[in-house]
Amino acid sequence: MSKTKVQKNEEITKYKESIANAKAIYFVKPTKVTANDSTKLKLLLSKSKAKFNVVKNTLFTKAMNETLPDVKLGDTLFVKGEHAVVFANDDVTSSAKILNDFAKESKKLEILSGIYGKKMIGKESVMEIATLPSYEVMLSKTLATFMAPVSSFVRVNNSIIQNFVFALKAISEKK
Repeated sequence: MSKTKVQKNEEITKYKESIANAKAIYFVKPTKVTANDSTKLKLLLSKSKAKFNVVKNTLFTKAMNETLPDVKLGDTLFVKGEHAVVFANDDVTSSAKILNDFAKESKKLEILSGIYGKKMIGKESVMEIATLPSYEVMLSKTLATFMAPVSSFVRVNNSIIQNFVFALKAISEKK
């Protein structure tokens, strides 16, 4: 049964909201993805506050053109066949990592391209984002880098005091 114009407009509105709220959008081609696979992927992505949607090509293209008119989807994307979109709302790297791992593991999903920073990115860029460490890991590495000079200073000062105490102990043992 075909959808009415009102239902189509509601769906376009939902797509527009998702596009506007997403920090990154990844386009995938699900081939032979079962309902169980889709549910598993949605569950994994929900942990990083991302959404996986199989979209209607024409409706999604219309929503994209209205929401991000500067981003050109290209002639081959969303032309023929089933397509899905992952909206990364919070952690861009972890959702790309989950998507990449699922694609490698199941062999039923092909990553096509994406949008990051309101610019179209290719498959290679999505793969690069997937290999980046998560926000928490990068934050801890940065903090460790900032703390390294301070902890070195404390160790050096501690060793001076420790050597002084050893010298005093040696002098007291000699007397």
